[in-house]
Amino acid sequence: MTTSTQIAEDAVRGFRTAILASTDWAVLPDTALTDAIKTKYEGYRQYLRDLPSNMSEDEVNSFNESDILDFDAWVTAQG
Repeated sequence: MTTSTQIAEDAVRGFRTAILASTDWAVLPDTALTDAIKTKYEGYRQYLRDLPSNMSEDEVNSFNESDILDFDAWVTAQG
C-alpha cells in the first residue's frame, strides 16, 4: 500500500528531476561557464540529488515547489 509520504516523496523527486534536467547544460564539458560557477552548479545539483532524503517527513508531506531553492538562492544560502 502506498502511503501519503511515499506519494509526497515521489512529487519531490519528480520536481527535483525536472530541475536537474534543466541544469544539465551547466556541467557539460563544453559549457562557457567559469570553473568556479561550474563547481557551484555541481554543488547545487548534489543538493537536488539529495532530495528528499535530506528532508524531514513533515517537510516532505507539506512539500511545495517553492521549498526547493533555485540556483541563485542556493548559492546565497551557502554564504
